[in-house]
Amino acid sequence: MFAELYTVRDMTETARIGRSLDDFMAEQEARDPEFAAVSARIAPAITIANAVTVARSRLGMSQSDLARRLGTTKAAVSRIENAHYAPRFETLLRLADILGLTIVIGPHRAISVSIAPAATDPAAKHV
Repeated sequence: MFAELYTVRDMTETARIGRSLDDFMAEQEARDPEFAAVSARIAPAITIANAVTVARSRLGMSQSDLARRLGTTKAAVSRIENAHYAPRFETLLRLADILGLTIVIGPHRAISVSIAPAATDPAAKHV
C-alpha cells in the first residue's frame, strides 16, 4: 500500500533532516491531492497495523504465535502488520479478543484502536 504514495526517490528529494514522519505526511498531503486521497484511503489499515504490531509485541507474542491463535499463517499476520491487507470484520473481532484491542469504527472511514492495559503489561504474556 505504501508504494502507492511515493517512490523512495520522490521522498528523499523533498526530505529534510529533523522533521517527523507526521510533518512530512502533512506537507505532502497539503501539496498533492492524489497523495492525500491515497493516504486517507489506507489510513484505517495503517491504524490497525500499528495497533496489532504494538499489542502483539507488548504481549511477547511472535507473528507465528498470533497466527496460530488466529488460525491463519504467519504471512497473513505480516500482511496485516504491514498494512498490505485490511482484515475482515471476523478477523478484527478475533484480533480484539486475542490482543485486548478496542476497535471503534466511525463515519468517513474513521477508525481508532486502543490497547487494553493488560496488553501493555509485559508480565501479561500470552503464548
